[in-house]
Amino acid sequence: MVVKLTTEWMATMGRAIRFHRKKARISATQLALIAGIGKTALYDIEQGKAGCRMETLMKICAALNITVALEGPLMREFEVNHATD
Repeated sequence: MVVKLTTEWMATMGRAIRFHRKKARISATQLALIAGIGKTALYDIEQGKAGCRMETLMKICAALNITVALEGPLMREFEVNHATD
């Protein structure tokens, strides 16, 4: 799924995180502990509230084995030109 970074992005990300958490049968409290974040932060993200830290989002995604990818018309060229950076 490709999701553009718009005001709707956090709502979509929050729903995806909640879906993965529930499918994994993990409570919000358990996921917060696993990810090393506060349960209020997780609740806010699952509710689609804007303003979370990227580090927090990355911790949640890592805990749930969710990958976030960048896609764009120039990504292939970027990858070729920055392969050795």
